[in-house]
Amino acid sequence: MNACIFLDIDGTLLDHEIGIQESSKAAIAQAQANGHRVCLATGRPKPEVEDEILSIPFDGCIYSCGAMVESNGNVLFYEPFPQELVKHMILLMQTHAIGFNLEGSRTSFLDPTGYDFFHSLFQRSMKDNSELARQYMAAIRMHPLQELKETDTLQIMKIATFITRESRLDEFDRQLPAQLKHIHHGFHEGCTNGEIYNHAITKATGMDCLLSHFQISLEASIAIGDSLNDAEMIRHCSIGVAMGNACEELKLISDMITTTSKEDGIYNCLKKLKLI
Repeated sequence: MNACIFLDIDGTLLDHEIGIQESSKAAIAQAQANGHRVCLATGRPKPEVEDEILSIPFDGCIYSCGAMVESNGNVLFYEPFPQELVKHMILLMQTHAIGFNLEGSRTSFLDPTGYDFFHSLFQRSMKDNSELARQYMAAIRMHPLQELKETDTLQIMKIATFITRESRLDEFDRQLPAQLKHIHHGFHEGCTNGEIYNHAITKATGMDCLLSHFQISLEASIAIGDSLNDAEMIRHCSIGVAMGNACEELKLISDMITTTSKEDGIYNCLKKLKLI
C-alpha cells in the first residue's frame, strides 16, 4: 500500500546547526521512487521557507499550520484570518506587551520585538552583518509593522508570538478569542516564542486535504515532527513519529520515536517502517 508521509521543517527536516541532512534528501527521493507521497507540513508561511527546502520535489505542502495547502503549484485550500480579527489581535498583543509576527501568504509584518528577534537570529548566521540580515528579511518578505497596509491584513494566516519578561501572558491568554489557540514553545533568544492559529485549521486538516487530493486513506498516513504544533497531525495520522529531539509532550502521544535531526532521524524512521 502506498503511503503519504508528512514532514515538519524546523527540528525535523531542518536542524538549525547542521542544516538538512543528505540522508533525509535521499530518503525522501527513495520513498517517492517506491511510490509513496512525501509532503511538507510546516508552521511557516510559504515566503519564509528557504529555496533549499522548496527545491525538494515534495508532492504537497501544508503552510501556516494548515491555513494554506498546495500541490504542484496549485492551491487546494487557503483561509486567512478575518480582517477584523487581525486588527483585534494587533491591539490585544500590543496592550499585553506580546511581541509578534503577522505571518501572511504574501508578506509578514513584525512588531519591534519580533523584528529584533529574527534580525538577531539572521545576523549571527551572516557573520554579524546587520545590513545583510535586513536585506535577507526583506527578501523573504518579513517587514516592520509600520509598513503594514489595510490590504495586507487580508492575507494573515497565523501569528508567531514573542513573550518577554514584560509580557502579561496569563491575562493575554484569558482574553484570546475563542476560535484561536496559543501554544508556547521553549525559551529562546531572551524570550519564549509561541504560535497562534485557528482551532479548526491545523496541520491535521491540511493532511486531510492532501490525502483527499491524492486519494490516499488516513490509514496510510505517517507524520513526523518535533514540536507542539505537530500534535494535531501526530494524533490524527495512522503512525505518528516524534524526532529524538522532540518535546516531551509530543513523544508521549507518538507511536514511535526516531533518532534526532542530527542523527539521520528521517532516514532511520522510513527505513524502520520499510518505506525505503
